[in-house]
Amino acid sequence: MNLIKTKGTLGVRGYTILYVLLSLLISETSQADSPETELSLLKLRLSTLRNQYRLLCKQYSDLARSCSAPVSNCSECPAGWLQVDDQCFSISTNKTDWFNSSQQCEEMGGHLKEGDWRWVDNSSLTTPFWNTYKSEPDNNQAGGQEGEDCAVVDINAHEWYDVPCDFLYRRICQKKAIPLG
Repeated sequence: MNLIKTKGTLGVRGYTILYVLLSLLISETSQADSPETELSLLKLRLSTLRNQYRLLCKQYSDLARSCSAPVSNCSECPAGWLQVDDQCFSISTNKTDWFNSSQQCEEMGGHLKEGDWRWVDNSSLTTPFWNTYKSEPDNNQAGGQEGEDCAVVDINAHEWYDVPCDFLYRRICQKKAIPLG
């Protein structure tokens, strides 16, 4: 049986056999003696699933191209980030002002957005969720000369409010998902 598709690369059959063997190894050793052993087994299982996903995604894209079907762009986000389509989002657990939030997002390879009311991908805001009963956004000067140039979400009412950027809030960082290759 030839497992090599091209020089130095496993073919589909080779990957399938490799994953079956790894799955058998994982299931045979799933009787963890300690939390550390169980953690190692879970990491191995996760790694195996990620590799299977990459392989299936590549196979699907190759097949779609040959059938003139829409090609799916396969991508993934770093650990701890949420993926929505081709975007990754990281929701903070700590509160800080806009300036420090922006720096922390940049340190993680993401960003916040400033300027007029736009989404972080620079698209125009077409469906706002401002609290119109309270005339938001009102750029109230009570928070200082700068006014209110940052937005927060009232999670109970699902409405937005503009607030001064030096107030402390949790942040959402965004960045593009990493294409699989």
